[in-house]
Amino acid sequence: MQEVASPEKNDVLDALVIGAGFAGICLGKRLLDAGIDRFRIVEKAPKVGGTWYWNSYPGAACDVLSHFYCFSFEPNPGWSRKYSPWNEIQAYSEHCVDKYGLRPFIQHDKGVELSRFDDESRLWEVSFTDGTRVRARHVIDGSGGLHIPLIADIEGAESFAGESWHSSMWRHDVDLSGKKIAVIGSAASAVQIVPEIAKIASRVNLFQRTANYIIPRHDRNYTALEKGCFRYLPLYGKLYRLFLFLRYEWLAYP
Repeated sequence: MQEVASPEKNDVLDALVIGAGFAGICLGKRLLDAGIDRFRIVEKAPKVGGTWYWNSYPGAACDVLSHFYCFSFEPNPGWSRKYSPWNEIQAYSEHCVDKYGLRPFIQHDKGVELSRFDDESRLWEVSFTDGTRVRARHVIDGSGGLHIPLIADIEGAESFAGESWHSSMWRHDVDLSGKKIAVIGSAASAVQIVPEIAKIASRVNLFQRTANYIIPRHDRNYTALEKGCFRYLPLYGKLYRLFLFLRYEWLAYP
């Protein structure tokens, strides 16, 4: 395992990467590939995974097919479904961090408060929420915004007597069985949440501002034969990924 350059001994980092989600993990791997080991990845969460650490609501999954939603240098033959759930994606993130030796370079519970470029020293000075600071030649922002709650300003909301929370801060300690539930919003998260909670709730009311176009996802489990092909026939997996790439390119272009 590579030794991490101590910021006390080495005052200036070559690179500071913000976020330990998919972007930060890929950046860390590529920096090591380039022979750069004086870098640090800072993450405000206690674990890696980014969006897939924060979003653990019922039905949470990626809307990109699993065998395309992974690194080209680290295919995952073990995806269980065409659109794998959040916990599998989170586990994949942890796997990549361990396989490519990134743990020593990651600092958790490290939120960025301010970054500024100093013209005189030609260095970035970054301050963190814990009061510490660091200087770096390069700052690479690999953070995302899909975990930042956007709470609707609803008059009288403060007098609501029931439990309420944002989807990105799911309350797993609250049993929704037999409850009357109101869901505000009808975008991607609601499309995943509502079918799941509707199975156990007595009533679900969905409030939407703008209707979405929704098409069948055709999700399903991969068969044992398919997973065997992905695991033991690497070329099969590469061709399948290429097919997905070309399909997405064709769909996205129009």
